[in-house]
Amino acid sequence: MCPYCEKNTYCWEQAIKQVERKAVRRVVKYCISFQLYSYQLFSAVNCLCNCKIIHLDIKPSNLVLNHTEGTLKLADFGNAVHFGTVGVSSYQVSHNVWSAACVTYDFITTRPLFKGRNTEDQVKLIVSVFGYPSSEEVKAMASYRPRVHRSSARGLDKFVGADFDATALSLLQDVLVYDPSKRKTAGQAMKHAYFEPLRQVSRCCAGQGEDKISALPPVNHSKIAL
Repeated sequence: MCPYCEKNTYCWEQAIKQVERKAVRRVVKYCISFQLYSYQLFSAVNCLCNCKIIHLDIKPSNLVLNHTEGTLKLADFGNAVHFGTVGVSSYQVSHNVWSAACVTYDFITTRPLFKGRNTEDQVKLIVSVFGYPSSEEVKAMASYRPRVHRSSARGLDKFVGADFDATALSLLQDVLVYDPSKRKTAGQAMKHAYFEPLRQVSRCCAGQGEDKISALPPVNHSKIAL
């Protein structure tokens, strides 16, 4: 848990409420801010993975943003577990990156990717987009067969709509797959073309051709301050 919030620091849900009231649209004025926050979230997930920690509760209300500095912090580790703990499966390790992809969609659109009324409804929404999982996928997820109607997959591209950024869609399609062995890791997601604008800014500021991007914001983000 975060003991305090500094000035200009907000939980993502608080920021969205302000945007919805049209009070501070500068929060989402620049597309690069979406990429910056998403990149830092995947970076946090990658760090946790290297430390063999599974957060298990990545969601907008557990993110703390500082819009003046352009930083994101992952908070509330109350449900976190260490990989290797009895009862923790290898599939659960990939929960974090799936959640990070869902939050990325939230960053871009300011709405949840799957807004189910309950767990059953949430599963129905996921299956309606990605289709009913095969026997191999169910086994890979170490899960049970969902008790929902076996409808044909709508497809993520049709679900998000034609106006959704194509590069962002590609990132989500790489991560949001049933089989964890085919799902991009957080480290791989950080190398996706969706984050190329951040790399370009990083190279420009550093005056080098190499990719110097890290978990920290690579540019001055005063332009997106509240």
